[in-house]
Amino acid sequence: MINRNTPRNSGALPSVLSIKVYSDNKELNMQDLFLLDYASSNPEVIGEPQELRNLRAQIRSARITADHLTQEKLSPILPALTYEALRKGA
Repeated sequence: MINRNTPRNSGALPSVLSIKVYSDNKELNMQDLFLLDYASSNPEVIGEPQELRNLRAQIRSARITADHLTQEKLSPILPALTYEALRKGA
């Protein structure tokens, strides 16, 4: 016999779906890590190298893409450099 006063799932909280972001696990060299550290710790300035501007654009694009795919309940697989940037909060 079912007790009508017992909440559904016996009072257990509903499970929370967690979406993970994955990396392609490419090995990063020291230049990539230095560039990533510089891009995440220094503000954008006029006249900075093209490589640094490209990295900042990739990080912005990866953040938008990861947010969108997570909302769609899909797990994005990002390049290792942009994954590290998002992981570090850049």
